[in-house]
Parts: sequence; structure tokens; C-alpha cells
Amino acid sequence: MKVGRAHGGVLGATAVLVALVALVTGCGTDEPRTGGSQETSAETSQGASESPSDSGSPSDSASGAAESSTPSPSVAPADGPTLRTTDGVSVTVPRGFDDGQAGRLDTVVISQRESDLSEITVSTRQQVGEQDFETFKAISLESTPSAISLREEADRELLGQPAYHFAGAWNRYQRADEFGVVVDGTVVSLRFVLLKTLTPAQRDEVIEPVLASIAVDG
Repeated sequence: MKVGRAHGGVLGATAVLVALVALVTGCGTDEPRTGGSQETSAETSQGASESPSDSGSPSDSASGAAESSTPSPSVAPADGPTLRTTDGVSVTVPRGFDDGQAGRLDTVVISQRESDLSEITVSTRQQVGEQDFETFKAISLESTPSAISLREEADRELLGQPAYHFAGAWNRYQRADEFGVVVDGTVVSLRFVLLKTLTPAQRDEVIEPVLASIAVDG
């Protein structure tokens, strides 16, 4: 009987011990599992936000896109009539402009577009004496018609040489853009008289292809 009681006591103690261990283990594992689930979600979210396609701040992405963007292709020359001066300078104007009385070579050739009375004028002369670009630009600005007020715009480069750009109101309805460059002692001037209502992009559609077409023989 003593042995039976002892054996029963051991079984009872063992049952209590197992119950306590299960209770402690259950309490100990519930909280870490919840926390581990949150940490896993956070790590997954963080990993997704730092994926190669989304990494970096918006400003970094924008600057990277700007740096990787390719420059605009060169402007194609105009494909209309070609104007030629006696100094061996030629420019091609857009379709819709006339040939400036082809065959009548002069130092000043004017091409017009009847649909809106726009004009493109090319004029040439031989440079007198040596002048640096700033002096050439100042003299050219002073030589513009007194009836109009042109202002200096950002300088350009034409035929590998610095070129000036003046612009202003030509009359109530039209704006003038004038460009000038010296190539091998020849002064080449181009004036565009276009409608004021044109946007800068629309003006460029006329001006840039003509500037891209300039050729100087000799």
C-alpha cells in the first residue's frame, strides 16, 4: 500500500509539473510569435520599399532620370526653297515660303509666306577690320532699324562660331528674331518676322531648321 501511494503521489506530482510546464511554455511562446509576425511583416514591407526598382528618394530618382536622359537629336534643315546671296551664303527656308525671286542674287534676299505675311531675310556683307564678338554684337544691335526695339537674347553658336540673337516687336502683329554670325570674314545675318501669336515652340519650328541649313561657300 505504501508503494501504491508513493506511485500515485509521483504520478500526481508529474501531472502537475507537466501542466505547469505547458502553461509556462504556452505563455512564453504566444508573445514572441505575435512579435515575430509583426517583425516579419515590417521586414517584408521594408524589403519591398528598398527593392532596386523603388530604392532612393523621389528627388534621387528624378535626378537620375534627368542625368540618364538623352539629348535631343540635331534639328533637320528646312526642306523648302534655297536662298543664295552673292557672297556664297545659302539658307533653306521651310515649305510655304517663296524662293525670294530665285536667280536674282544679291546681298539681301527676302522670302515671304503669303498665308500669314511672315518673312525670312538673309543678308551678307564682308567684315571690315578685326572685331571681337562683343564689339560685333554691339555694332549689329546699333544697326537695327530705329523703328523697332530689339533686345539681346542668349547667344547662340552657328557654324561653330558665336552668334548673337536679338528679338522684339516688329509691329503690332509680328515679332522679329535676328541672328548674326561671322564666318571667314563674312557677316551672315538672318531675320525672321513671324506672328506674335505663335508660341515659342511654333517659332522654333520655323527658325531652327533654317539656322541648321546655313552654308557658306569658299
